[in-house]
Amino acid sequence: MENLNRIELRGTVGTVKTHNVGDAKVARFALATCYTFRNRQGESVVEVTWHNVSAWQSDSISLEGLAQGAQVHVIGRIRTQRYTASDGSERTFYEVVAGKLEVI
Repeated sequence: MENLNRIELRGTVGTVKTHNVGDAKVARFALATCYTFRNRQGESVVEVTWHNVSAWQSDSISLEGLAQGAQVHVIGRIRTQRYTASDGSERTFYEVVAGKLEVI
């Protein structure tokens, strides 16, 4: 059986930080996605989830137009990193590594 690690998101960009790593350019940004449903009382509820995304500029990824408030479509994979915080506690960080990025 083949393993699969793929995620597809469409949402609104929050904060964006871009920087150069050697000759490459990378953008790290927050992406908000919304899920709307009705609760037991029939009221509409909007659930917002924030995702950490990193996108390396390449042939399939252009960072042009990537700014706070932009609507984007991201296809990528989830990467998990574990680290020890300054207080000694173990933390887990989840990040979406973009393979394709489209500013809508």
